[in-house]
Amino acid sequence: MSTFSHHQAWSKQLLQLRTIKKGALSISEYLQNIKVVTDHLDATGYMVPDEEIMLYMLGGLGPDYDALVTSITTHSEPTDLDELHGFLFSHDLRIEHTHAHQLEAPLPVANMAQRGRGHGPNRGRGRGNQPTNQPNPASPGAGQAQSKQPGTHGLPLHTIGLLARFVATKITRP
Repeated sequence: MSTFSHHQAWSKQLLQLRTIKKGALSISEYLQNIKVVTDHLDATGYMVPDEEIMLYMLGGLGPDYDALVTSITTHSEPTDLDELHGFLFSHDLRIEHTHAHQLEAPLPVANMAQRGRGHGPNRGRGRGNQPTNQPNPASPGAGQAQSKQPGTHGLPLHTIGLLARFVATKITRP
């Protein structure tokens, strides 16, 4: 390969690294894309310093990661690639957890008039509708035990999958 074409390949890969965005990709896919580009740069003879890779990683994240980016960039002690991977996957799990709980939130219910006699301590509750501390059998998860998969340490299976992808996509340097 001529020096000019070698430089062209290097420049193209470096531009790709500088402009890569997470967008709708999973954190695993995003990190894998960065790994592919840095591996190509290494093959052309240009080894991008870890600190520079971390800046490109942080720069390509969306607004969901703003708090993490601020935390890492203002941290007094330097972060290495392994730590950054861990932070990214932990933050991604937190985002998933938050979004899952938002989906599980009860829907607002309008006030409903109940038939009743209109007097006494249970006014407006109607016959047979006395308040109890019993779980509502119609509510999701009522009376069901949390099932745990063996060897998962009580973590949901999707969390185990994310952690496995983290290990598989970790950028390592020789």
